[in-house]
Amino acid sequence: MSEHFEAYTLGNTSEEYRRLRMQALAWEEATRRAIVKAGLGERARCLDVGCGPGEVMRLLREMTGPDSHITGVDRDGKIGREALATLKAVYGDNFAFHELDLASEAQIPGGPYDFIFARFVVFHQRDQVALLRKLWGLLKPGGKLLVMDADILAPMSVWPAWSDEIVAFIQNTLKGAGLDLATGRRMPEWFLQAGIGPHDGLDASTILLPAPEVATFANVVATSLLPAALQMGTTTQPAFDAMVAKVKEEGAKEKAWMYWPIVIATWKTKPHTS
Repeated sequence: MSEHFEAYTLGNTSEEYRRLRMQALAWEEATRRAIVKAGLGERARCLDVGCGPGEVMRLLREMTGPDSHITGVDRDGKIGREALATLKAVYGDNFAFHELDLASEAQIPGGPYDFIFARFVVFHQRDQVALLRKLWGLLKPGGKLLVMDADILAPMSVWPAWSDEIVAFIQNTLKGAGLDLATGRRMPEWFLQAGIGPHDGLDASTILLPAPEVATFANVVATSLLPAALQMGTTTQPAFDAMVAKVKEEGAKEKAWMYWPIVIATWKTKPHTS
């Protein structure tokens, strides 16, 4: 991968913040189900890795009760601090946020944790195994690590036809930036490489959305990826503008439902040492 690309290819614009909130709400039901399967208890000390707008921090607080403590970390301090202020205003002071780059040598404070959650985070790492090893080291014995990530190689949608071009644009730009489109399905392999061991469980989810909603979401994703695509030389501004205009127009009138990528949850409980 070129060293000139940012670690987080999608950027930190206001449009990207909006996409992150849309994404979090779209995947909340699947996330809740995976958390229940992994076995989150009450009064837990939780870490949300790559917390973004704080929607998972909120969900963890709702699932663990008022005696829990939820910490979020993200390389984007602006969105993290905004999330922290909102959460504290609604739920009280049992939240913390730390701005840091997960790929750096910096240690994540506040551990050890009872529960560590990472969704759509490992996908953006250049050394996925190193991050997993770091997170595993932050768990208490008996603590649980739950990772949810996309398998973008699985079919997103090939119908209706207006989706083909933008789906290919998203996939090719992410791949060109050096990201592994099969991250979700490779997680059990990376658990083993990180010394975590065989996973305790897996769960696979997708979502069905009306075409207008998916068209909006796809255009926001594509817009976030545009600077990287322009840098790669894989599109031009006029070609991009024509693509998103077509998606907006056709998506608004299609009477169709569309699949979004499959997301795979992988979890493991840290054993107690004898």
